[in-house]
Amino acid sequence: ETTAWSMPIAYGLDAYWTGAAPGAATRFLSEAPRVVGALEGGASNYGYVIDAAEDAAGLALAQAHEAGLVVRVADKAFGVNGRRYTRGTLLITTRSNPDSLEARLDRIARACGVAVHPVGTALAESGPDLGGNEFHLLTQPRIGLVGGSGIDFTQYGALWHLLDKQLGVRISNLDLASVADIDLSKYNVLV
Repeated sequence: ETTAWSMPIAYGLDAYWTGAAPGAATRFLSEAPRVVGALEGGASNYGYVIDAAEDAAGLALAQAHEAGLVVRVADKAFGVNGRRYTRGTLLITTRSNPDSLEARLDRIARACGVAVHPVGTALAESGPDLGGNEFHLLTQPRIGLVGGSGIDFTQYGALWHLLDKQLGVRISNLDLASVADIDLSKYNVLV
């Protein structure tokens, strides 16, 4: 437990003390800069990838599932179209998704601030091929969030806010007192 957070101590950083404010020109931002995402490079006849290295890749996945898209995830890093993608990169193929795929992906890219890259082939330049066993189908989560007596309301509230407000994922609020009487087969995730 630390009573006062200290960046130099917490992260092992070099720090220096001064008796005056530094003379650098600064300005306050009224809000955080908006990262603009896009469907880059136009339509693809095979599919699209969202690099897991992007900060908002998880948000894009949640929105892709909410939009009814079929998404796969890479077990290993791979390279295609001259780019390297990290393990966890999302693959959305055209054959597994509706005709309106490009419009849906463009909306998701702009809303989340991620780049969606078209790929015209399943043949990777390095790593596993996109059509292989290293790309696993992701199931849309059906989440039951358990709360009530005995559950810390601040932890519950933080999880609810993350799932519902930040990620936009549908959840069912379940009461711990009656969870034994609920058909839990409706859910594939219980928190």
